[in-house]
Amino acid sequence: MKQFSSLHPVMLFLYFCAVLGVTMFCLNPAVQLVSLGGALLLNAIVDGQTKLRRRLLPLVMIPLGGVINPIFSHHGQTVLFFLNNNPVTLQSFYYGLTMGGTVCAALFWLKSFSQLMSSDKLLCVFGRVSPKLALMLSLILRFVPLLGRRSRDSREALQAMGLFREDNFFLKLRSRVRVFFAVAASALENGIITADSMEARGYSVGRRTAYSTFRFSWADGVFAFVCAAALGAALAVLRAMRVDFYPTVTLNGDRSALAVGLAAFALLCLLPGALQGVGGLLRGRRLRRSLAYRGEVGSL
Repeated sequence: MKQFSSLHPVMLFLYFCAVLGVTMFCLNPAVQLVSLGGALLLNAIVDGQTKLRRRLLPLVMIPLGGVINPIFSHHGQTVLFFLNNNPVTLQSFYYGLTMGGTVCAALFWLKSFSQLMSSDKLLCVFGRVSPKLALMLSLILRFVPLLGRRSRDSREALQAMGLFREDNFFLKLRSRVRVFFAVAASALENGIITADSMEARGYSVGRRTAYSTFRFSWADGVFAFVCAAALGAALAVLRAMRVDFYPTVTLNGDRSALAVGLAAFALLCLLPGALQGVGGLLRGRRLRRSLAYRGEVGSL
């Protein structure tokens, strides 16, 4: 079975666009919960080395949205209490929780996107359509983790020299500002070196060509068919799945349409995590069988 990360880059890009589109444009707490579950599953499989506390940190966006939105939005029928003579409504609280779930789910999907879509995959997707956009995206995906590593190295170097101190708030702020300026200067210098190197190699001279080692296989076709069917079923009842929060929380369609849409969207969201997990298990089993076979042959 082919893993989700080994599918064709175009399929990966279109999949993330489809899931993010439904997540952001369908305001329904159930839809956000399903999207968040699929994003968490895929992120846990892909980014298994990250600590659980750091991985679940974006979940704070959900209660934060529920707290912040009623302060600025005072619509809704059910008034809970008054704050500075302004009503704090239950509907506004529900809307804030839903928007927080939307932002949280989008962050997890984008995190998985940045981990699965490497620079060569982005060049495969945008290389022929827009070479400059492909180059810019690949440089961004490279520089973000690079700046993180340089920030950590600069901090450790300053600590070794005794220049990074955290005795009080002002010394801690001063030390972090010093690290920031060091990383910013290094990034600017590296950008100039990269530009000069590309110019010396003749970049933007003549018509650009694109080369890719990725090939569209039958597994990509099957995955495309299943995703297209699930997305089509979800989009067919998308308007019926939307929830109106003001003045009261009401569902636009009936419950049967909501059930069909949620089932289709759940299949769309959980399919990558299932492919990645099952594919990894089968790959590990084949590897263990191969090692066992080599051990038996070596003993003979």
